[in-house]
Amino acid sequence: AIVNAVAGLTFAFVADVDWWIVLLIGVGSAIGGQLGATVGRRLPPLGLRIVIVLVGMEKVQAKISKHLQISSRIAHVVIFGPATIEDVAMTCAQKCEVKVARDLAIEIHRQSKGRMREIMNAIALVERAAKLNGLEEIALKHVANQQLTLDWQTAKQRYASVAGGN
Repeated sequence: AIVNAVAGLTFAFVADVDWWIVLLIGVGSAIGGQLGATVGRRLPPLGLRIVIVLVGMEKVQAKISKHLQISSRIAHVVIFGPATIEDVAMTCAQKCEVKVARDLAIEIHRQSKGRMREIMNAIALVERAAKLNGLEEIALKHVANQQLTLDWQTAKQRYASVAGGN
């Protein structure tokens, strides 16, 4: 606080200051600080964290790239998106205790739209079906007309279809 006060006083006497702008910024800061504190106290902790992260993420790459000493330390940028068919097949191979045929991995991808939680749920159902039927490898034909995923937004169950329909 002392450093800021000294810097502010030095700037006030040395620089040409537009005091109307200073007044507007001061009033805006005071109102924004009070309003932000009031809203911040009323938000649940998770909601406040989400707001802070989302506001901070806007154009973060452009902001960081202006500072070479920081941006040069970034080795890899991760872009989150839906899983691909290859991602689904790899996840099936790593997480499922039985071999999942390619046609079933494609069907899981189609139904889940690449959402990892739905993929994991489908793998659990597929694995259970394989174990109940004594299968070491499971294909789409083994789970035809069985629930694979659930569309949580509409609560509509999705069923495996050999023809590729819902």
